[in-house]
Amino acid sequence: MNTIAHPSQQPKVAPKVVHEAIDERQNVRARFPAKVMLIGSGSVIECKVHDLSLGGMGVLSDDPVFEGQLFKAQLIIGMANATLNLDVDVKVVKKRGEIIGLSFLDLAPTKRDIIRHVMASYLAGDIVEVDGLLTVMQRENYIKQRKVKADNTRNWKSRAKAIMGTSVYLLVGLAIMTLLVYKLYLYFFQVQTSQAFVDSNAYRVSMPENGYVTYMLPAGTTSVAKGDPIATVSAQLAASFTTPADIQALSDLSDAEVSTLLGRSLIETVVSSPCDCDVVYQGGTDDRYAYKGDELVHLIPRSDPLFVRASVPYQAAQSVEQSSRISIHIYGEADSYQGEIVSTRYNTEEQSLDLVLKTERAIAMTDYMKPATVEIYRDLPFSR
Repeated sequence: MNTIAHPSQQPKVAPKVVHEAIDERQNVRARFPAKVMLIGSGSVIECKVHDLSLGGMGVLSDDPVFEGQLFKAQLIIGMANATLNLDVDVKVVKKRGEIIGLSFLDLAPTKRDIIRHVMASYLAGDIVEVDGLLTVMQRENYIKQRKVKADNTRNWKSRAKAIMGTSVYLLVGLAIMTLLVYKLYLYFFQVQTSQAFVDSNAYRVSMPENGYVTYMLPAGTTSVAKGDPIATVSAQLAASFTTPADIQALSDLSDAEVSTLLGRSLIETVVSSPCDCDVVYQGGTDDRYAYKGDELVHLIPRSDPLFVRASVPYQAAQSVEQSSRISIHIYGEADSYQGEIVSTRYNTEEQSLDLVLKTERAIAMTDYMKPATVEIYRDLPFSR
């Protein structure tokens, strides 16, 4: 029959946990089955872990080390199906026989959490799995700073400032939106002419041949009546021999007479006004020598108003046909004109559509031949 010994007679077993107050440490130390590799300069010391805590560990080794020595260490924790390796920095704090006391240096919070979980599971008798370790690594074990509720109360000055700032941003946003909408409207519903200028149904007097032109109008004259002489054009006589009778008459003369006649004789032609017109000088009012085809004056009938001649790309013909409003701005004029299409003509050379536009009010004679800007606006789809 087996007898149970009195508790005082039972053999004493060394405790598995050493309280921190015994060795005046800040962390609980526990006996833990693990290995550690101490990596120094040119040497590696393999040791068995005697005890482990969050602040350091005690290892068993006969290798010579001294207090204050630093090592790169690898803590090796063996499990059933895996091995956990933790790289840590340690410092030798004391040596008692074969037990060397090591202190962790700058241990990362994640590694500290892993050691805490492994020690707690080992002491509780649980089976530590690798998946459990991964869960601990992702868990937040530190308390965040408590949020302090901000004081959102405002006085009337701050409220007025906030309202003013919001209003400014709102107005700027509305202005940008309006500008974008206007630009889109112009892109889809406006046709810009390629060229435009003020024109009229004028009589254009040009030099028939090379010769001299002498103006007969008094200085400052801007209008003439029908039949008034405007200028005298002098050309060589050779330019007047154009019919067979002229050539026959020349053949009856001697060579010396023909040379003298053709080289020195001039014929004068007087240019008269065909209507009651306004006079626009193209090359000035000075008497001069001019070449054939040079424009001398434009005679604009006073009964015909000035109009605007413009050209648009042929692809815009449909937009021109659907136009609802035409705005004309003449260079140098402050006010714009509203126009209306009088006639159109297809220009085969320029591949464009030539337009003749009349304005709602008369254009001043001083604007004759000035460039202009013509903007043609289409009807909106919902306004048709």
